[in-house]
Amino acid sequence: AAAAAAAAALAAAEEADPEPRTSQRSLRRSRGNKLSQALMMNSGGQLDPLTIVTCERFNAARTPQPFAVSISTNALLVMDLHSHMAKTEVIGYMAGKYDRAARVLHVLQAIPCTAIEHQGGDESREQTVEMDPASEMKARERIQEKGLCVVGWYHSHPVFRAEPSLRDIENQQVFQTLFQDQPFLGVIVAPYEPDKYDPRSTVRCFWVSSASQHNGFGTPFAAEFTPHQAESLDEELVAEIMALCRYYELYSDRIAMTKDWKKTTVVEKLQQSLRGKFPSCFDVATTNSSLDLLGQLLKLGDELQIKCDEVNRVGKAAFRKGKRVKTDGEGSGARVKAEGSKKAAG
Repeated sequence: AAAAAAAAALAAAEEADPEPRTSQRSLRRSRGNKLSQALMMNSGGQLDPLTIVTCERFNAARTPQPFAVSISTNALLVMDLHSHMAKTEVIGYMAGKYDRAARVLHVLQAIPCTAIEHQGGDESREQTVEMDPASEMKARERIQEKGLCVVGWYHSHPVFRAEPSLRDIENQQVFQTLFQDQPFLGVIVAPYEPDKYDPRSTVRCFWVSSASQHNGFGTPFAAEFTPHQAESLDEELVAEIMALCRYYELYSDRIAMTKDWKKTTVVEKLQQSLRGKFPSCFDVATTNSSLDLLGQLLKLGDELQIKCDEVNRVGKAAFRKGKRVKTDGEGSGARVKAEGSKKAAG
């Protein structure tokens, strides 16, 4: 009933001011401020699914947020770390519970998933992501085993703003339709926004109103959330962090942690972004030592990548050299055979 009332309020608000500001994911900003500009067709007659749409804001008097959101720092820690690891978009589910009486969505854990790497077409993996079906099923099973529910999904925007694209809005609408028994939240993490010097990642929670009959898209609204500091890091969460580090050690589009970022390095930027996401049982010294260990592990990943690249280059060079020698040998053999034939004919 609360969700229905909120949807009705949002629909009424959209009739008066139906469409939020937009900009292209190429970071070129639109001068207009209407969703209709995001839905303009390009020269090929097709919608650009990568167009960014700036979320509208909930208003307590006019369009109140239909549910409150609480996110555990453990979940924020995993989502932020995951989003820093790759030049391509990453994706995962969020697990938690919904308190119907209090109308609070509790996000307790983030479950990283793998993405489909070769999607075909001209779209860059820096600009789009699709969850691997096998990884999705495994994540759902893990969440069910924990006695929790799937309460949302997250993905990263590696090089652009933490605002949803038309495709993100469409995906969120699909999720909200599939999970009608409770609210379903979308989260976007932007770790490397070009114009931002704050090392902390931008985290945008969003929810989409009912789809418009005119254009088929609902309006995205920014959902405010309250971070809830976890009490501890359990063994499963530590294993999750280690698994992320191992998975991206040899990932083709991994971010080099020792490369420069603004006036520091990527790994130092990451450490600053994660600093406020450790549990309450960690004092300053424990937090610092944990961040140092994580930084060392990620730097080792850089060294491993360099070694593997060297091995690959040597292997390719040897292959090309062997192929050239074989070709030259075949040519010499052919010449000797031809000269022998000429002598025999003479």
